[in-house]
Amino acid sequence: MWLNEEFRNPVDGKVYVAPGGWQTYTASASGEDDNKKTAEVKRVPLPIELSGVVLLTPEQQIESIGLSADILAEFVKEISSRIEKVVGKLRSLENANNKLPVSIFETHIQVQIRPGSVASFTITTVPEGKLSSQEITAIEQSLSHLAIPIISRDTVSFVLSFNAKIPSQ
Repeated sequence: MWLNEEFRNPVDGKVYVAPGGWQTYTASASGEDDNKKTAEVKRVPLPIELSGVVLLTPEQQIESIGLSADILAEFVKEISSRIEKVVGKLRSLENANNKLPVSIFETHIQVQIRPGSVASFTITTVPEGKLSSQEITAIEQSLSHLAIPIISRDTVSFVLSFNAKIPSQ
């Protein structure tokens, strides 16, 4: 499979180049038992869900500073969980029953982890303006309480992409 060597970051607009191409990571079931449980339980769609992760820092560099794939994956799961809760709470599912118009858009969050357990989060939507300033502030406040993975040097950057289908306000 051929992978595109250029990635235009929807958050900062920069073009990143990766010889050999970019890989977008998505969630997957961890085993057969999980697949059986999923088949048995009818899944209720969330108003906003993680659709993929793009690492802007090469995997080899991430591994060399001691950040394991498992720790990074747990951090991404926690970010995703918080986004789903905040947006779901602010745009209550009850509104969906009132037949309000539905807004469909993408949300992208660029995450940068720096030494000293410091992280920054930059949030954008495509098209722009689909989240209110109140919603963005609530997301930022929720993310500010995360336990940030410890790294000793360099910066680890990645972009989380979410698909949203939520009642308009």
